[in-house]
Amino acid sequence: MLCHQDFTKSCVLIFLSISLLILNVKQATSQPKLETSKIIYKKGRYTQLNITTIEDKKLQDQIKKVAFIETQLEYELLFNAHESLFQLTINSHLNRLLPEVILALGYKEIFYTNQQSQYKVRHTAAIENGFNIKSILRENKWTKSSEFKFIKGYKCYKATSSLEIQNPITNQYEAYHPIVWFTHDIPVPFGPNRLDGLPGLVLEGTFNGNTFFYATKISLNSVDILNLESKIPKVNTINKKEYAKIIASNFKKRKKLRGY
Repeated sequence: MLCHQDFTKSCVLIFLSISLLILNVKQATSQPKLETSKIIYKKGRYTQLNITTIEDKKLQDQIKKVAFIETQLEYELLFNAHESLFQLTINSHLNRLLPEVILALGYKEIFYTNQQSQYKVRHTAAIENGFNIKSILRENKWTKSSEFKFIKGYKCYKATSSLEIQNPITNQYEAYHPIVWFTHDIPVPFGPNRLDGLPGLVLEGTFNGNTFFYATKISLNSVDILNLESKIPKVNTINKKEYAKIIASNFKKRKKLRGY
């Protein structure tokens, strides 16, 4: 039989064990579960910028400056199991170069994808106060190959595609031939700048074969953001046809003001 002292010790140990268990449960439930990942991308060039045919020295210098600034920009892809958001990140260093940044990019854009509800949103600040262009999610048709290389320690496979995008000003369709490198080790169908729709995350990719996005930092399950769509600016939402009409109308106005 246990003596009174031993029984008291046993009760104390049981009480302490239960208290520690409750404390651990409380701490676990009080800490937010990080389910959003972040990838940082930069831009590079597959082909060298050729400006030898440009006679204007000032214009040459301006193009060189813009091309250099473009390589200094950083973009972030935020994603969870169902949605992703891709955008330019503006830091204090780039704030000082804002006019050149705008010139290098044309304008700032945000690309949002919702796999669960099958729609995407492209935010653009190119016209007026900006627009959110919402459309049905249609994934690119990719041709996957066995060719591979390693990017940031991840084995990535090459995939290619072909698509035509209508120019809203000329109404002509322009051909693009995207090339990407994606990894099965991060099995989400997301990537930078609309280069997505594969059975793995895109860590490098190009639309035109000249400039390309490449991952510089991969932080999985590191961000506490519950709703990525909330990061899109609250402006008018329109569809692709409406946006094309606005682009064409603005181009005609500018053309008329310039007198040609």
